[in-house]
Amino acid sequence: MCCFSLKRDELSMWNYYTKDINNQGYNLGFDYKKLVVSLLKNNPELHGCKFTFGKVDYCLSEDTYATQMYHHSIDNIREALLKFASLISNEKVNDSILKKDKPEYPFVKYYGEEPIFRQVPSLDVLFLMKRPCFSVEEEFRLVIQATKDALGELENQNKYKYRISNGLLVPYLDLDIDTDSLTGAALSPTVNQDLAERSIKDYCEFCNIDIVALPEGIVKSKIPVRF
Repeated sequence: MCCFSLKRDELSMWNYYTKDINNQGYNLGFDYKKLVVSLLKNNPELHGCKFTFGKVDYCLSEDTYATQMYHHSIDNIREALLKFASLISNEKVNDSILKKDKPEYPFVKYYGEEPIFRQVPSLDVLFLMKRPCFSVEEEFRLVIQATKDALGELENQNKYKYRISNGLLVPYLDLDIDTDSLTGAALSPTVNQDLAERSIKDYCEFCNIDIVALPEGIVKSKIPVRF
């Protein structure tokens, strides 16, 4: 899962996500469609994996699209289970249970030789749900559901790695993208705007990125922060 924000210049976001003591930093803008195409083009290991992306629904009420989809999915699953259960003989089930020892671990249904958890397509909306208290973020998420084979290939290509976050080892995918998926860069309100802009331009030149070609270019924060 990779998370973005639709708010480019929000003080609470600068305060929370910049790691410097003075909340100094930058953010990058992306064209999400070009980003997805770029990920698939530059990382063939992802072919066959499922992508889910969209705006996060903060579930402010029962009328939100995500909430309605969730309840609709649950209703469909419940109906399917009831139909399936009506075909089962209780007498045969009870007799089968008595003849077998109880397993040490809960029974897990799986496909193939090893357990593989698969998402029901209509439940993918669960990836895009979050508590209302985070609504200020206006988050946009990109979720990649990698298959077991894909993870193995990503590991072989040294793209499946671990990093330390808050004292924990967290897995992540180190993926390649094209620079044409970039739309621009924004400067936090606490940096020296002119010097920061110059350094961004120098870095883009170093990385062979045409700053003039970026649709949004370099954006200076309009937040009047005072110390």
